[in-house]
Amino acid sequence: MTPTVDHAAYRQGRIVWTLLLAALAAYYVVIRVVLAQPGTPLLTDAASMRNVFFLLSSGVVGVIVLFQRGVLPIQAREGLSVAYLRHVLCWALAESIGLYGMVLAFQTRQADDAHVFLVVAAALLVWLRPQPERFPPNP
Repeated sequence: MTPTVDHAAYRQGRIVWTLLLAALAAYYVVIRVVLAQPGTPLLTDAASMRNVFFLLSSGVVGVIVLFQRGVLPIQAREGLSVAYLRHVLCWALAESIGLYGMVLAFQTRQADDAHVFLVVAAALLVWLRPQPERFPPNP
């Protein structure tokens, strides 16, 4: 009988996923601490940067969906689970959306600018949470 779950990849995936989700909370704390300090905004009109980050985020979501549906193929080195690699790539891409929000908040010195990005990143990570059936062993 062949195993239906790569337990090692699943365990490692849960650890990485938890750390990336915790990183989003850390970004929020860092934003609040930094913006509590006096300073002037680096950007007076952040609309263009906000729009660029929204477009980048939309592209990231699209790439994540393509990876999840298997449209974008992934080749892993021997000994590395393809499912694990796919998940780590998608989690890193989702987490990057939170970084866009943090950069925007630092540029505008307004924490509200980061909220949408952090929430979208967290929602994507929750949607992509590790589940045993998503970690089949390599063929």
